[in-house]
Amino acid sequence: MSSATVASIVLFAALILVLVLAPAASAVLARFAKPGQRAKHARYARSMLILWAMTWLAIYALRLWGQTPADVGWRAPTEPAAAYLVVLAFIGLLAAAALRAQRAGDPMYSDRIRLIAPLTPADWFWYVPVALTAGICEEFLYRGYALHVVADITHNLWVGVIVSTAAFGLAHAYQGARGVIGTTIFGLFFALVIALWGSLWPCMIGHALQDLIGGWLVYRRLGAHVEQPTGDVPQTAAATDVPPPT
Repeated sequence: MSSATVASIVLFAALILVLVLAPAASAVLARFAKPGQRAKHARYARSMLILWAMTWLAIYALRLWGQTPADVGWRAPTEPAAAYLVVLAFIGLLAAAALRAQRAGDPMYSDRIRLIAPLTPADWFWYVPVALTAGICEEFLYRGYALHVVADITHNLWVGVIVSTAAFGLAHAYQGARGVIGTTIFGLFFALVIALWGSLWPCMIGHALQDLIGGWLVYRRLGAHVEQPTGDVPQTAAATDVPPPT
């Protein structure tokens, strides 16, 4: 088997993993998610392990293909001031919308968010590295690797934008339909940032900030209602419309 064949196999295997297997696994595992602090921390740890493993596989696939992370956006934006200002403004709008959200919301949505949101100080110990991991790895995998590889295969940037954005939304099926819609819109915005400025850096920073701010807002709404859990005792809280981390 030639080196070019091996490179093609690894490249497509990583692409299928990001675009198909990860979203499918998210939808399936969501059905078996359990409440409780230990279960939540296990999900945090598992998410970080999976995301970093997928990221390293994607980097390896690029290297076999003769490319580097810089070829898929790991570089400074062409117009740094504009790129960072637009991303920060977008994150600010999301935070403002969350602050105005009503307490009453979809109970099923709130139950799903409660399974992943940081509701105790112990949760935050795990949640911060999860948010940073999501900002780096998810942006690299979806707005970097998947978007550019699909665009190269189809010779159409916008096909890459659409396919990678749809997969990103479906990869958050554990948040329910409402979460999928929200993360799809979120992903589309950052895909447009890539299309305009060619850099993952503003997207990574914005994504991590959104997760941290969103987690803090959920914590403010729900954390006060949660008793410090021990073991796997289910956590309870009032419903909320605050958007979850992505």
